[in-house]
Amino acid sequence: MIGMTTIAPIAVMLVIFVTLIGFAYAEDITNVEVNTFPFEITLVEEGTVIITSDIDRTLRSDVSTIEVKAGEPFNLVLSPILDSSNRDGWHILDMASGEYSIIHTVDPYVEPPVYVAPVYVEPVYVAPVVAEPLEVVITEELTVSGINNVATYNGDVDALALQIALADVTANFNKSVEKIAEQKTQIGLLNANITSLQVQQQVVTVDTTELDNKVLALQANNTNLANDIVTITNDRDQWKTLAENWYGIAMEQLKVMVNILGL
Repeated sequence: MIGMTTIAPIAVMLVIFVTLIGFAYAEDITNVEVNTFPFEITLVEEGTVIITSDIDRTLRSDVSTIEVKAGEPFNLVLSPILDSSNRDGWHILDMASGEYSIIHTVDPYVEPPVYVAPVYVEPVYVAPVVAEPLEVVITEELTVSGINNVATYNGDVDALALQIALADVTANFNKSVEKIAEQKTQIGLLNANITSLQVQQQVVTVDTTELDNKVLALQANNTNLANDIVTITNDRDQWKTLAENWYGIAMEQLKVMVNILGL
């Protein structure tokens, strides 16, 4: 829709300009309601005018016509053509009264960005730690109770290699714990399914054979999962025992280094 423009006196233009500056952003002018005629309003470019009339009205510009039914709100979305370059406003003729209504448009308001000062963090230098391998000769046989699957070692001991071996044992132990957690989650889901099926079994009284078979299958699966948990728990305990054995050997070797070698 392209509105009709008129040439107004300079004084009127100044009044309109001052009016626009005074309240252009003081209130929400994206959607403006109109129920009196003629009207003169201000809203942002491509805003919406909600027109309500007590009688049928025909509003016409030089290129388009708007039919407003009595008591029925009409949402008029402004065309991008109706921008704020026209300081006189865009005029619409009311065919019922022969009067002109005026729509003034202003640029949309955009909040300026908020400046946030950067925070400078002083870097802290941390010297790297280099682990040097230690060569220790065991002069006497070590006997550690409770170790049945680890042979006695009388050669050179590499502390770095020992740390790597202990790390592998710890990683395997953590995997076992995670596997147990997954199995527990699956058991919880299966128990929830069993409860749901039991509720459905109470409601359905015609034929529950298929439902009973599902419950039995889930219970059997639950039993299998419980057995798997027992197996995983045993594996975890074995890994834990092995880790403790490695730790015991490491401690005994450290005692030898301190008591015998004087390190």
